[in-house]
Formats: sequence, structure tokens, C-alpha cells
Amino acid sequence: MLVALVVTLSGCPDAPAPTANDGVPAATIDMSGIRVLVADDPPLAAAIRRQWSGRLDVEINIQEISSSALLDDTDWRPTTDVIIYPASLLGELAARDWIARVPHEVVESEQLSFQEILSLTRLREIRWGDQIYALPFGSPQLTLFFRADLFDQAGRTPPLTWEEYEETAQFFSHESNLSGPDVRIAQPWFGCAEPLADGWASQLLLARAAAYAQHPSNFSTLFHFRTMDPLIDGPPFVAALEQLVNAASLGPPNAKQLSPQKAIDLVLSGNAAMAVGWPYRPPAGATDDRHSSSGVGITALPGSDRMYHIGQRQWQPRTEQEPEEVPLLGVAGRVGSVTTSSRRRTAAFRVLVWLTGTELSAEIAPLSGATAPFRVSHLKQAARWTPDGEATSLDVDYGRLLEQRQRTHAWVHSPRIPARREYLDALDQAVYQALTGEGTAAEALTRCAENWQSITDAVGREQQLRAYRQSLGLK
Repeated sequence: MLVALVVTLSGCPDAPAPTANDGVPAATIDMSGIRVLVADDPPLAAAIRRQWSGRLDVEINIQEISSSALLDDTDWRPTTDVIIYPASLLGELAARDWIARVPHEVVESEQLSFQEILSLTRLREIRWGDQIYALPFGSPQLTLFFRADLFDQAGRTPPLTWEEYEETAQFFSHESNLSGPDVRIAQPWFGCAEPLADGWASQLLLARAAAYAQHPSNFSTLFHFRTMDPLIDGPPFVAALEQLVNAASLGPPNAKQLSPQKAIDLVLSGNAAMAVGWPYRPPAGATDDRHSSSGVGITALPGSDRMYHIGQRQWQPRTEQEPEEVPLLGVAGRVGSVTTSSRRRTAAFRVLVWLTGTELSAEIAPLSGATAPFRVSHLKQAARWTPDGEATSLDVDYGRLLEQRQRTHAWVHSPRIPARREYLDALDQAVYQALTGEGTAAEALTRCAENWQSITDAVGREQQLRAYRQSLGLK
């Protein structure tokens, strides 16, 4: 058993004087007593406790907290060294100066193997401005689950655009199109299932609108990066909300209770032809009424063959250089940071490197339902994140999809600025208003834009503009 670890980290506040025995600076870092706080993720906290107690003799203090308490109750700050939290909160914590930048020597350490982290995560999701503030546990993106067996039998392929998706959902919603000796479906049956629960309706809309709103000439998509005026009531989002409403009529009536996990469960249980979500493994001990993932496929969300140019105020066709599918980043995920209040930053960073490095990350991260493979080496271990937990065609397809997405140069990031929750709550309400017929999609999003203006003014427009620009990767 190990009591201390020898690492090549230096320059942090409590680093002992390095010794030179073979020409490589080294420091013996005592990790005992480090306090780790895990937000909104009991399975991840349990996985860390298990690995720590099974591998090391040093004590560690792992506590749990909710995101709301993390932001509102600051009693944890003086005594906490490491926080592991939803990736979407990185911007708010960085803006408050509660998390420390990751030192260069940590990024370059052999134990971390930073360049092996998938590029979208490495270059986009753990940065604030042009600095790295966190190390990843993996961030899933919304994908499309579908009944590959039914698609094959009907001679159909997964939809590439949201228009094709709606037509496909309409086709499969009619059981008369599913006749055949090998057809097995459960009742009730739906053409599609989408996550419309609180907190997810807004994310679903953003994911649907991403391909419409992303244009090489549009520097920002949600707010104007010079004025902080909201763009959420623009044509890309109106079009996406209109289509969302149409598709909802083909899905389950309780869609307002569906998270991404519950949506894909409807495909795995045989109740839906398609669903929007991401692969996950049920928590240990949980009752799993789903069928095997055999016959289920996974692919990218539909996209669009057109995009909206804000400056010219017109739709334009997507070129061959512009991918039809544009992923939405920051939907979920977990990251870890060292606090600015930690008095033992070297040891704290060592703990974080140990948990997210090549040795342990594939043992710990998959046990959270809010993570995804985030290293090149994980792509061949994608079964750890998929429902069956063993190699199937689904995990092979998932690994390929993740690898393919790393090559994209187009994406949209879900909001990760202060008051993020308030912005998304207002967008949830706009989606619900359109779904219940309290107004057209355009009217609902106009009200949402007015609410976003009020939220921005309440926080402080200059402060929010500065934060939004940093969220885009600007200094």
C-alpha cells in the first residue's frame, strides 16, 4: 500500500524543495487529509471512496453537497481542497475566483497524460478564457438512440436532419408500419421520446437549434458578444422550437418527466423507436427493467442542411465544409478543480491527477450517469459507459461516434456563465408555453428574451458580458 506518491510536480504553494537524483525534479507529496467535496453525484463519490480505500493507506475526507449549496452556502470553502462538480458550473466558480488555474507543471505531468484527453474536452470544456481551470471526469453529449432492428426491417436509415427525424418519428408511430415476424415492441408505443423535464427542455431546444444557429460568420449564438443582448428569439431557435412541438405530439404524454436517461430507457424497454439521450450504466443495486441493448443503435443527433447568418439576417445552405450535425457542449459532465482557499494545493492537484489520470479514470468515471469517455484510451473501453456494461455493437458505435466528434470544428456551448440556472429556467418555461399552446414559438421566445435581458441586468451587464466572452474562449 502507498502512503505517499512521488510525482514530478513543482511550483505549487506547499511543494517541498525538489531533489535531483537522476536529473528529474521530484517531490514526495503527502495526500493524507485532503478534503474532497463532490456535488450532485453520490455514485461518483462512492466510486472515489472505494478506489481510495482499496489502493491507498492515507486518509481522505470525501463529503457530498448539492450544487445549490455549493453556490449559496460558502461554509465549505475554508476547509475544502478539491471540488468535483457539474461541468456547467465551471464558469460561475471561475468568475467568483473560487477555483485555481491548473499549473503548467500539472498539465505537463506524465501522470496526467493531458494530450490523451479528447480534444473537445481538452480545448473547450475545462477552460475559462484562455486558461485551464479543471480536470475532466467526462462530459456526455446528447445523441440519438434508435431501434436498429426496426430501421433495418423497414429499409430506413437514421435521420440526418431534424425534418427527416420528424418524418421518421411519424412513420414509426404507426404500428401498421411495423408488421413482421421479428417485430417486438412494448405498449404503449411511441415514434420518439425526448427529455422535456425541468432543466432538460431548454437543453433539448439548444441541441436542436445548434446546427441552425452555428454559422462560420456568427461569432456567438446565445448572446451578442459585444452587447450581451439575447439571440434566443432569433429564427434558428424559433424554427427549432416549432419542430420540437411537432415531435412532442409523437412522443409519450409524460415527456415533462423525462430526463435523457429516462428517454433512452423507452427505447431499451421497447416502447419507442427513437430517443434523445446518452449511454449510461444504472447505479449499482438499482432495479433495471430494461431489455438488452441488442438491436439498438446510437448515432449523432440530426442536424441541418441550412444555417442562419445573423449579420445578413437570412438562411443559407450549409456547405460541404460545414457539418450537418453540430454538437451541444456542456449539457452535463463532471470536472474537478482545486480551490483557491486550499493551503495544500500541490497535494490537492496530485489527488485530482490521480483520479482523472490514465490509471483510474476508467474505473471511477463510468459509475456516474453524468459522464462519458474522455480519453483516447477510453474509446476502446466504451462498454464501461453503456447500458449492458459489456462489449456490444452499441459500445463500438458509441466509441466511433465520440472519435468522429473530436474532429468537428463546429459546436455550440450551453450557457456556463453566472445565473446559468435562471437563464435555462426561463427557456424551460418558453418551451412549455409553446407545448401547451400558450402562444406561438416566436411569442414564447420573445418573452424568454425579455426575461434574459432582466436576468442580465440584475447580475450586471458588464460583468455578464465579460463572463460570456470568457466562456467563448476569449481573455
